[in-house]
Amino acid sequence: MQLDSYFDFVNECAIRIRGHRIGIEHVLGDYCNGASPAEILLRYPTLTREEIDATIRYYLANKHEVDEYLDRIEGLQEEDWRKQQQDPPEFVIALRKKLDRYRRRSA
Repeated sequence: MQLDSYFDFVNECAIRIRGHRIGIEHVLGDYCNGASPAEILLRYPTLTREEIDATIRYYLANKHEVDEYLDRIEGLQEEDWRKQQQDPPEFVIALRKKLDRYRRRSA
């Protein structure tokens, strides 16, 4: 089986592990932060060890391109977070108010 066959290349901002909704950025984020394949398997029990190993091998074989992809994803996530902070949905506003009331009562 070829390494690329483990992934669905949805678009330039989405590479998923085939058969899952898990993006390679999740597995590689853990891997780059020092998690072993066995630890990653515990965090994502729906993945197989083979899929995790393939993701790491793909990263190591295509480091420059995958690092660019990871940077792009991180930038999009930060942008989404900033937008959400500027104009949060009503339920987030309500949760923040509840949290503030709880903190004031607990202090």
